[in-house]
Amino acid sequence: MLPYYVITAGTCGIVLLFSLWADEGTTATGETDDSSDTESDSSSEMEDSDVKDVTARMADVHLCMDAVKYMEQWWHRAGQAWYVLFRRV
Repeated sequence: MLPYYVITAGTCGIVLLFSLWADEGTTATGETDDSSDTESDSSSEMEDSDVKDVTARMADVHLCMDAVKYMEQWWHRAGQAWYVLFRRV
């Protein structure tokens, strides 16, 4: 294990979180939905796929956190990187 893996895994986790947060901001319109029932059914299907996507992306963030936590036994900086990710999740 090389120390720059700590930086790489930590940075990947942060970038994934920023990407997730940016996508949440673009999907939230804040408008009320006055559409028919058929359109609301299709939107609920889209919301389900969005939830699955968010879950998969959070799983990737947790993989980065696990990698950083594993490296903590050799480099204390990994613990600091893990803490940064932990506080953001």
